[in-house]
Amino acid sequence: MKNLVLLGFMGSGKTTIGRLAAAELGLRFVDMDQWIEQRVGMSVADIFAQRGESAFRDLEAGAVGELALQPNLVIATGGGVVLRASNIATLARTGVLVHLRVNAETATLRTQGKTHRPLLQGEDAAGRIRALLAERQPLYDAIPHSVESVGHSPDEITRDVIRIYQTEG
Repeated sequence: MKNLVLLGFMGSGKTTIGRLAAAELGLRFVDMDQWIEQRVGMSVADIFAQRGESAFRDLEAGAVGELALQPNLVIATGGGVVLRASNIATLARTGVLVHLRVNAETATLRTQGKTHRPLLQGEDAAGRIRALLAERQPLYDAIPHSVESVGHSPDEITRDVIRIYQTEG
């Protein structure tokens, strides 16, 4: 079976839904950011601070390449994985891609006070969320399948994601 790959903006629920879907499907769950942190021995925030976003995106692309080759995974990607078209192409070869939709207001609420999100540090996190989401939305919209994550319970979202995966996988 193909991997199940969850994509979406920060706060869309990729990790929560990924864990639930993996448990339901009997697959192994991998949070890509945590996978990178374990490999590098640094937090994502520290990678951004010490090496910069470009270096993180290179690490992320390496993670995409390695994880796409492993079978039976539910992968929660980082929100910026869509910034490189090659990431999406690689993940699509061995996985069913599902975008979890979220609006800026909900993303702001869900990420409020989270210190592990380097792109949201400093003043006006809500403004940065609006700008980043507007920039990335066309990339998310190009994902073949999507599920609304706002106004639905994790169980409902998981059920919709699993339905897509079982139909397409």
